[in-house]
Amino acid sequence: MKKRLLPLFIFLIFIFSSTRASATPTIIMNFATMNDLNWAAIEPEWQATVKPQIESEILQWKNAINLTPNPSPNIGEGKIYPTIGWSTLMEYMNFPLDTPSENSVYAIKTRRILEVAQDLNFPVFLPLNGFQWWDQLPELYNWWDSDGTHTDPAFFARQKNPQEFTARFIAGYNPDNQWNVEWQGRQTPMKLNYRNWGGGGFRLAPPPDLVDNGKAPLSYR
Repeated sequence: MKKRLLPLFIFLIFIFSSTRASATPTIIMNFATMNDLNWAAIEPEWQATVKPQIESEILQWKNAINLTPNPSPNIGEGKIYPTIGWSTLMEYMNFPLDTPSENSVYAIKTRRILEVAQDLNFPVFLPLNGFQWWDQLPELYNWWDSDGTHTDPAFFARQKNPQEFTARFIAGYNPDNQWNVEWQGRQTPMKLNYRNWGGGGFRLAPPPDLVDNGKAPLSYR
């Protein structure tokens, strides 16, 4: 899905301040397209197909950057040794609802992210993103459309399995879900959101309300 929405990677540079002269910069590469892969694939598929694809992409960029120590004499007593790491989002509200267990897709993806980091001896930064993406949980946000006819068809069409998703969207209708989303005014809870990062606009679920408003509890905690 985000292959057309996000760049291949985004550089985030974290400069860790220190009273010592040899503060070390760390560069984190965010591989956004990895989120489209089947992290919860059965073990043979994971080992034979998905995992090699992930590791190949990581190593490609790691080797291309090939950071070397900075020998500048202006940085203090020692050399600065830049370090490099990778990240992929844990979109913990962007999977269909399941029962919390070691077999949950959330748990499987987390274990496999750490497995890749250990195999490559390459540090990983794991951002927890539950605000930007929760399309896959219409049970929490669909308060306005009981039969799927009051929603932009493009929203359904861009899901991985439009028919299955539309059925869950309709089944998830609950007018009380208005308390799970942000409001655009005192009288108007938000419906679908709209985003355009330069590659064409698209629809996504309304932003979740992260503040307990005292009106109604979240449907799922």
